[in-house]
Amino acid sequence: VKQQHLEQQIAERQSELSRKEGSIIELKQMKESLERELAAQERDIADKDGSIAILQAKQEQLQQQVADQQSDIDSKESTVTDLMAKQQHLEQQIAEQQSELSRKAGSIAELREVKGSLEQQLAAQEWEIADKDGSIGALEARQEQLMQQVADQQFDLSGKEGIVTDL
Repeated sequence: VKQQHLEQQIAERQSELSRKEGSIIELKQMKESLERELAAQERDIADKDGSIAILQAKQEQLQQQVADQQSDIDSKESTVTDLMAKQQHLEQQIAEQQSELSRKAGSIAELREVKGSLEQQLAAQEWEIADKDGSIGALEARQEQLMQQVADQQFDLSGKEGIVTDL
């Protein structure tokens, strides 16, 4: 009985040992599977760490580009502001010059009117001078006639005085 009991204990222990060996094999397989999974996850983590490093470098590069572009925008906004101020100044100068041109155009028109009036006065004076020259010529001719008549009459008078004296 003892032997049977011992054999049964041995059989139970062998069965238990067999189960434990099966469990050990199963645990080893699980361990290998977990190690493979761990290695895959470590590779995945390493890949993601690499991706994170690349993305951080790209982010820094993009932040630098944003800063550079903002600086460029600020510079261009300053240039636009300067150009708008210059444009406004030039528009004001143009308006002043147009006002000056209008004033000068008015002065030119006024001066043309004055010139026209003066030319008319000059033409009238030239006509009056020509008329007076004609009158002077006529008067000089008449004066000559009258002087001739006076001379003729003085001659007649002298002749008559000589006759009167003779008489």
